[in-house]
Amino acid sequence: MIPLLANIEMKLRSPDLVSYHDELVVERACYLARIGYFDEVEQTLKHLRSSPTFGSSARVAVLAMICDGLVLLFRDQSGGARDRFLRAKVVAKSTQAEDLYRMASAWIAHIDFGAAAYEDMATALQVCVGHNEAQGESAALRAYIVAANAATYIGAFDKAKQWYRIAHTKAVRSGDQVSIEAIIYNRTVFRLGRARVMRCLGVEDASAAFISMEVSSAAAYYAAVGYKSLNHLILAIQARVSMFLGHFADAIPRFEALVDSGKKVSFEPDQLMLELELAACRAKLGVSNEDPSDWRGISLDAISKLDPDDRLLCIDVLRSLLEAGVRIDFLGADLRSEFESAVLGYEEEVRRVSRALSTVSFDN
Repeated sequence: MIPLLANIEMKLRSPDLVSYHDELVVERACYLARIGYFDEVEQTLKHLRSSPTFGSSARVAVLAMICDGLVLLFRDQSGGARDRFLRAKVVAKSTQAEDLYRMASAWIAHIDFGAAAYEDMATALQVCVGHNEAQGESAALRAYIVAANAATYIGAFDKAKQWYRIAHTKAVRSGDQVSIEAIIYNRTVFRLGRARVMRCLGVEDASAAFISMEVSSAAAYYAAVGYKSLNHLILAIQARVSMFLGHFADAIPRFEALVDSGKKVSFEPDQLMLELELAACRAKLGVSNEDPSDWRGISLDAISKLDPDDRLLCIDVLRSLLEAGVRIDFLGADLRSEFESAVLGYEEEVRRVSRALSTVSFDN
């Protein structure tokens, strides 16, 4: 069993900690939410909330809100997760539960980074790191992972290595195996993302073999321990690293497993990217001459709404499809200006992340 989870289970059996039973139960549920046991988590929360004593402990109520947020984040990828974390943060602050205030802040930083709200991310990070770390070790762990991800995104690999190492030390100390594997996964996916973007710009990353090895290691671990929350993401990164390495025959079945080709009914950023990547791999092998022009909702206008790095990657895939002779009627224009615009957008995004990280003091 995962050490941190085993420690919680041991405390639940201790007669000396009966008064902390509900809090420990929700802590356990929070951990299970991170590894995908959502049905069990929801049953636990439903049972707790039906108890006449629920609400008598502010800490239990705040942890339940955080747990709600984790389910919304990992199962539903819902924007409602931030709202739950924000509510938890407000209640934790008002009840002086400083460790939970920092925990909620760390998850808000995680979401804000993904939403490109970098200034808000920096504000949330500062709550968790530096002189605040001793009052919220698990929050600091999560915050350093977010900071390291951001540093990897902009190519600040020395800083990223330092912050991943700090996070890893904290995770080992607390027995948080899920965070250890999250570090492996995040380090890999953001390094791969950076390598793919730099290839678009004509710069090759020498760490491609290392990235592939890290992906294989992470996938094998998640399969062995039965984690469910990252299955889709692990398959996506396996497909993308195969494509990056030129192993198109390996990439195709993985992309096919991710794409429901019978339901191309609307524009959805990640789905669009997966479909284009699958088409590009097929074109490289001459397997199919599928025409993306009949994919409803796909247009240069839709592509322009993607995040800067995804937009750059998307246009690069379109260029490779054109080079392979695939007819793409919806473009109707030279991709050169679109590509140049995407490069400028990406460069500005890197500057924004860099400025945000520079405002956070990581010193104790």
